Amino acid sequence: MKNNDIPNDPALRKLLNRVALRYLPFLLLAFIVSIIDRVNVGFAKLQMQQALEFSDVVYGLGAGIFFIGYFLFEVPSNMILARVGARRWIARILMIWGPIAAGTAFVETPMQFYILRFLLGVGEAGLFPGVVLLLTYWFPAATRTRYLALFMLAIPVSGIIIGPFSAITVSVFGGALGLAGWQWLFIVQGLPALVLGVIALLVLDDNPAAAKWLTVPERALLQHAVGEVHRPPPWRQELRIALKEQGIWAPTLCSFFLIATAVSVGIWGPQFMQDLLSTDMRGIGATYAGISLAATIGMIWIGAIVDRTGQREKALLVLLGIGALAFLAAAFMTARPVLAVLAIGIGAVCYQASFPVFWGCVTPRLAPAGAAAAIALINSVGNLGGALGPSLMGPVKQNLGLGPSIAVFGGFLLLAMISVLPMVRRDRAQRAALAGGDF
Repeated sequence: MKNNDIPNDPALRKLLNRVALRYLPFLLLAFIVSIIDRVNVGFAKLQMQQALEFSDVVYGLGAGIFFIGYFLFEVPSNMILARVGARRWIARILMIWGPIAAGTAFVETPMQFYILRFLLGVGEAGLFPGVVLLLTYWFPAATRTRYLALFMLAIPVSGIIIGPFSAITVSVFGGALGLAGWQWLFIVQGLPALVLGVIALLVLDDNPAAAKWLTVPERALLQHAVGEVHRPPPWRQELRIALKEQGIWAPTLCSFFLIATAVSVGIWGPQFMQDLLSTDMRGIGATYAGISLAATIGMIWIGAIVDRTGQREKALLVLLGIGALAFLAAAFMTARPVLAVLAIGIGAVCYQASFPVFWGCVTPRLAPAGAAAAIALINSVGNLGGALGPSLMGPVKQNLGLGPSIAVFGGFLLLAMISVLPMVRRDRAQRAALAGGDF
């Protein structure tokens, strides 16, 4: 079955929607919890930094070091997942990171903070690329962007949840059992991952062939549309295939700057909102929720449009360009807080909507033999941007102030946009070859 035939096959469309309804709600929830557990330090900062007397530099380094652990273990994690199956491996990931996230409540020194954040990155490594790989087993390339967009709704939805959730947790639990509100923040938001790990064993299937809830004809139809799932080659060979993948370094560089933006906004955004609006945690949470709601709508709408047009690379270029301009404009409008927050919101919508479009560009071009390693490589190197971004923001904020700090967001997205240009040229060349009948 050709990709172009998929939209015209009602039986397959109905089956793909059933698959999405069965797996995506759980995967979405797991990703929401993972995002909350990595960025809730931004909301805890409002009390934690004062209680522990951490400087902005210490805080930024501790927030970013999560991604060093993530980087070091993400490729091995995804290669193991490809061999043992997503069901068991995703369950293992969830069960390990939950207690580590909750344990951050009891740090007292910068070194303890660094160690717990590093271990959280190690524990969480592999969830996102593992799910991206899993979705390639279940959804054809021609429809994958919209389903990736549904999964990546976790990014804006977590923004809707985390602000009010954090405000309520701090106000309701603060002082209980002798623990401060920021400590309860880590405990209450960390432990759900442990429960989700148990549920993963009951809900997930590794691929269509392992799904007993499907009939034999349905399994065959899905497998024919997606393609056979082959056992990956030996470790070293798979890694060599990934490293030699044509054009892999452009999306890797784009991922680096895109994740640097996302993590920096997620971790430093609450502080910037407080500086701009002079509000409390409830006000910050409400502002974040509004921006994230807009991003949720934008992600679904843009993902559907991009799948219909097939112009993924161009759409990604436009989204990154608009987002960069919005953040740079906000940097010059700090004297007008409402306009600055509005511009930050536009930038946030653009970079969040970019994620599913980005992976919709990348996954169809990967060789099946090296896909697990390639996906993890792109995302793990990208997550080094998550280490750089917050760490860079600390000294910039401390020494240069609010405007230049917001401008850093725009600079990251501008560099991400530039790194997409080779992907656009490659896509244009392939389309020209197809139009000429040479490909």
